Amino acid sequence: MATIKEFKAFLPEVNWFNRLLSGDGTELFALRYKLEIRGKKDIESGCVDKVEEVLSVLINNRRFDYQQNPAIYVYQQETLGKISSGICAMTAVKDYLHGEILGHEHTLQEHEERLLSYRLNIGMEGAPVLLTYQPLTGIDEIISSITLKSPSFAYQEGEIAHRLWRISEDAMIQHLKDVFQEIQIAYVGDGHHRLAAAAKMQGAENEYMLGLYVSTDQLSVSGFDRLIFPGQEIIQSDFFEFLEKLFFVSAIPGNVCYQPDRLHRIGLCYHGIWYQLDLKDFTNNVLDLPDVVILQEMILSPVFGITDPRTDERLFCYPNQDISEMLEDASCSSEAIIFTLYPIGVDQLIDCAQQSKALPPKSSFIEPKVPYGLLMNPGALLKQFKISGL
Repeated sequence: MATIKEFKAFLPEVNWFNRLLSGDGTELFALRYKLEIRGKKDIESGCVDKVEEVLSVLINNRRFDYQQNPAIYVYQQETLGKISSGICAMTAVKDYLHGEILGHEHTLQEHEERLLSYRLNIGMEGAPVLLTYQPLTGIDEIISSITLKSPSFAYQEGEIAHRLWRISEDAMIQHLKDVFQEIQIAYVGDGHHRLAAAAKMQGAENEYMLGLYVSTDQLSVSGFDRLIFPGQEIIQSDFFEFLEKLFFVSAIPGNVCYQPDRLHRIGLCYHGIWYQLDLKDFTNNVLDLPDVVILQEMILSPVFGITDPRTDERLFCYPNQDISEMLEDASCSSEAIIFTLYPIGVDQLIDCAQQSKALPPKSSFIEPKVPYGLLMNPGALLKQFKISGL
């Protein structure tokens, strides 16, 4: 079952936030940089004053509106005609501790520790973790009935529309809580590090964190590609001899950037030349593995010595859609090696979670994602410290 509750949100002023969303991302990143104390490895209690100062200015300039009455929200994202809708509410961390919320990826220890420090000392959440569940008629009916009305708030990010419906009536909130009890297991789509950090909080049994629940049939999944700076000489003849024992290796016609079009097919860029790697026939044990695991266990570990992708500083991961950025970063070194991967399916992610088979970090990029600042939970920040204007 899933345990949820209402919360008091910070919501951004529409025209101002639309300008941030329509920009090149610099202003929105700057906002996040300040509120999350980016660039600072250790977050101590003294950082609260800095966050409080930034928020005070934003609130006094009417950039954010603090919702005095607690509510649950229906969030909807529309991109090029594809619509995804879900429920945004506080979700109980105990569900994660008790195995009723399952993850599918390992976490990076450094990220987890920093998030724990932030949560302990600041306590504000700038965006929800993404949770998914098998479709339920009761939740579908609630979302459908609410989204027939005009949204309470609507934001525009280029071709992406973000809409919010506010649910504050006690009867409807209770109805939602009751229906959510029917969710047997929820799965982490995005936010493994934040959930793991929250679970380490003292008294985590009573902890809640901001979550967006979206059913599996509403998700879009893309993959993460890998960029490696080996840090050692990789002899081409030895490297390709090794690869050809496992894969059929073929050059890409025209030497264009290659993204795989099916499972068990991996893209490789070595010394500026693109190749297609097709997995040879193996036992079902190998064929059943996600490509990100095949890459890790059959290439990255034995060839490059990258045995722990959570900590290895030679390995960098980019979502499929950020391949241009990855190519630009790779261009700074003639030794850079790129691997591109086909996305993991939602069913495969759920299967890994159910079997407790944790994938390497950055194995899947799952949407919808709520832009930072669009729906914020001030959390402990307002409980412990008084912000001017509230």
